[in-house]
Amino acid sequence: MAARDLLARNAGLIAFLAVQAVAIALWLSALLPSLAPGEPPLVESAQQIWSGGGHSTVETDFRTGQGIVGVERFHPLGDIATLQPSPLFLGTLLLLAGAGAAGLATFLFSTRLLLAAGLAMGALVAGLGGCAFIAMQWQGDTAFPPNFLNTYLLNGLTRAFLVQVGLGFVLLAIPAVLAIAGVVTRERPLGFRLAALNWVIVAAVWVIFYVACHVIPFPLADEAWNPI
Repeated sequence: MAARDLLARNAGLIAFLAVQAVAIALWLSALLPSLAPGEPPLVESAQQIWSGGGHSTVETDFRTGQGIVGVERFHPLGDIATLQPSPLFLGTLLLLAGAGAAGLATFLFSTRLLLAAGLAMGALVAGLGGCAFIAMQWQGDTAFPPNFLNTYLLNGLTRAFLVQVGLGFVLLAIPAVLAIAGVVTRERPLGFRLAALNWVIVAAVWVIFYVACHVIPFPLADEAWNPI
């Protein structure tokens, strides 16, 4: 009986730790196959073309009548001069907004529970919006500059992150909905703060991945790779 009570009191912590373990396993499952002998190098020294398949942009050459696949040049920030941010940059901003809302929810949980629950729901919506923009980056055909991660690995790591987001969404959505319904209270938090903290961790993971694997390797000073 005592063990059952202890388990019930620590259910939120157990779920939080389980999600972290699964997230680490997801990232490793995406990375480790690329380290096997005979696999392409992790970092490519030449330009790479990622094909979005059915989402490719096909233009017709009026002289020949043949279809030509239009390939856009990747830029991690977008065209700042014309205020056209890239999907990844927009996704990052939305994830950061969601992280801010989730962090504020943890701060207000003890004093303004319903407001904290509302902030948590807003954080979830912002995070999902950010993920939609991140997924959008991989829909069409894109030319990646030299010295980037192999595009299949980059895509695989992005997929691992999106699954991590799904786990974090469920972890936070349940206590947020229960708080609105009155089941989660200050005396019975059911892991609300830990779930909100996990949403902050999710955003932090993306920012690190985005900066390390998309912004830093990009030749920002090379005019040949500036947006058109």
